[in-house]
Amino acid sequence: MNILVTGARGFVGKNLVAALRNIRDGKDRTHPELDIREIYEYDTDGSPEQLAAYARSADFVFHLAGVNRPKTAEEYLPGNTGSLEALLAALPADPSRDSYRIIFTGETDERGLDLARLEERLAPRFFSLELRDETRIGEDVWARADEDSLRGLFLRELRAKYDAARSDDERARISLAARYGLAALDGRDI
Repeated sequence: MNILVTGARGFVGKNLVAALRNIRDGKDRTHPELDIREIYEYDTDGSPEQLAAYARSADFVFHLAGVNRPKTAEEYLPGNTGSLEALLAALPADPSRDSYRIIFTGETDERGLDLARLEERLAPRFFSLELRDETRIGEDVWARADEDSLRGLFLRELRAKYDAARSDDERARISLAARYGLAALDGRDI
């Protein structure tokens, strides 16, 4: 099978691509039923023509492209539904026999997503369409750094590392570490 990964340079995308390569190359033998031939990696620097070529050849698509941790719904919708629209435009002209499951993740503001509107707009294109909203309301990860508590100490230490970070990738890893740490302190999943 040929697999297309959009958002291939993002945190989840690059780790997914690495895992798929390990399966394809026989380093990971936990999924012997998967016969991966090609892994197409698409990201923001790719052209619409490249996306269209990859989409035509793909048997399976992991659509991970989009805006991560937007400040407002106005940032979330264009960055995420816009990247979805680009993918849909690149797919074969008649996907009417295809089944799609689209899972929205990440953070939004308190309004969330309007799945009914999205489904109304997208459903006629597909034989079967399932939309899932797994987004959560965004939070300022550093908001409680001034607390006189273990949580506050944890956040202050990470914030110092975050402020000293030399790249966006390093800041993203530190921010994610803060989110994982806060989830662990609160006894919840991230």
